[in-house]
Amino acid sequence: MTTTRTTRRTRRHCFNCDLAEVIRDPGVFPREVFCLRTALDMGMEPYIQSLHDVCDEWAPRETSPSDFDLLASLDAPGRPATQGEETMTAKQAKTPRLCIAQEQIGPQRAASLLEKNHTNRPLRPSKVADYVREITRAQWKLSPSDMICISPEGALLNGQHRLTAVVQTGVPQPFIVHYNVDPGLFAIIDTGARRTAGDVLAITGESNCRNLAAAARLLGHYLDQDLEGRYAPSNADILKILADHPGLRASVKTVKNISHLGTPRVLAVAHYLFGLMDTEAADQFFEDLRTGANLGKNDPALRLRERLLKNMGSREKLDAKYIFAITIKAWNALREGKSVVTLKWAQNGSNKEPFPEVV
Repeated sequence: MTTTRTTRRTRRHCFNCDLAEVIRDPGVFPREVFCLRTALDMGMEPYIQSLHDVCDEWAPRETSPSDFDLLASLDAPGRPATQGEETMTAKQAKTPRLCIAQEQIGPQRAASLLEKNHTNRPLRPSKVADYVREITRAQWKLSPSDMICISPEGALLNGQHRLTAVVQTGVPQPFIVHYNVDPGLFAIIDTGARRTAGDVLAITGESNCRNLAAAARLLGHYLDQDLEGRYAPSNADILKILADHPGLRASVKTVKNISHLGTPRVLAVAHYLFGLMDTEAADQFFEDLRTGANLGKNDPALRLRERLLKNMGSREKLDAKYIFAITIKAWNALREGKSVVTLKWAQNGSNKEPFPEVV
C-alpha cells in the first residue's frame, strides 16, 4: 500500500527585513517556520542559519524586548494575535520564558545593560582590548555560542567584556541576546572548552595545526610590533594572517626537521621572513642550522645552532623573543658576510639593544 503525503504551503518570514516566501514540502523541514517561537522550540543555531539562508542581504537592526510581539507571529510581521494567541511580551509578564533575539547593540544600549552588571567576575582590561581590536579592524563576527545573557530582572549575566568594547569604540555590533536566563545558571556560563586556533585550523583542513597556529600568532605579534604579547590574536586574526601570508605553511613544514633545536614557531616565522628576502639563502641557512656540517668556527649558522642546542639542555630556558632576536642577528651577519664570535642580544640593561630588523 502506498501512502501519499500531502504537500502543504507554509509561509515564513524574516522579522529583520520582512522577507516572506512559501516553503513547499514542509515534510522535509516540518518546523522551519521563521519566527522566534521556532527558535525556542528548535534551538538557536537552526534559527540563525535560517536567517542567513533566507535573507540575501541581512542587515540586522537594533531590537528590544518590545519586538517580541512581532517575533511571536507565525505569519507576516505585524499580524494581530488571533483568538487563543498571546504576544511574547504578554507571556513574559505571566511566566518568564527563555527568549532569543538577534540585536544590533550600540554604545547607549550597551551602557544601559552594563549598569545592571552586578554579579559578574572582575572586568579584564586585556580581554576588552582584544574585542576593541576586533571592532576597530572590522573583524567582529556574530557568534551563536557567545550570547549576551540577561536575567528576568534585567541583570546582565554574561557579555560584560564585549559590551564594554562597544562602549569604548562607539561602534554598534550584532549580538545574540538571551532573555530571562535563570541567574542560577551563572556558575556554568562560559565554562565550556573554547575552540583554539589549532582547532579551527583542523576544521578547515590544515595540517600541523598547533604549530601553524603558534607560528601565525607569533607572526601577527611581529607584524604588530607586539612581541610582548599584549594582545592575543583571535581565531579570525589567525585565519587572516594565513590568508595574507600563505608561505608560512611551507616554513612550518620546513622546520619540522630541526625540531631538536626547539622553538618551532620562532624558527618557522624566521624562515618565512628570511625567505621574503632570499628564498634560496634562507633554505641553505636552515639546512646549515640542521646539520652543522662543513661550517667555519665562527659561521653564524653554527653559532646559532650551538646556542640553541645549549638552550635545549639547560634548565633555565631562553624566552622565545630572545631566540627570535639571536636568530635574526645570525641571519643578518650571514647576509653581511660577517663572522660571529659570540651570539647574544642585550635584551635589558643599560646597553639594551632594539629588536633586530631582518635584512
